[in-house]
Amino acid sequence: MTAKAQAQYKAAIVPASLSLQPSRAPLAQLLKSALSGRHEALKQQCGAHAMQNALAQDYTPQARASRIVTLSRAFYDGCQQQHPGEHADALLRNGMDALKKGLVQDGLTVLTVLNGGAPRISTRARR
Repeated sequence: MTAKAQAQYKAAIVPASLSLQPSRAPLAQLLKSALSGRHEALKQQCGAHAMQNALAQDYTPQARASRIVTLSRAFYDGCQQQHPGEHADALLRNGMDALKKGLVQDGLTVLTVLNGGAPRISTRARR
């Protein structure tokens, strides 16, 4: 992907329908405030160029697939270390069940937030 195409792709992430007409001024102000706040939070935690560094990453399908495989393999290796005597099939099944449970819970949390509710944070996640 060329640099120009990548820049156009990233710019398309913000919906084109979000025009900055006077009737949309409150929405534009909200968006500006949210982006500024996110930038400041990232700046404190990840350095002054956190947004630019994130945008510079490779977002091609191949790169995403590679990251998924790498993270999945690291998760599996971590499970192996925590359960050294467990059979490989059981380890894989239990690991997949744990991932599925986490994804379902995260999905439910996202839906709750999108529907105007407050997210539930488990006592386990607070530790």
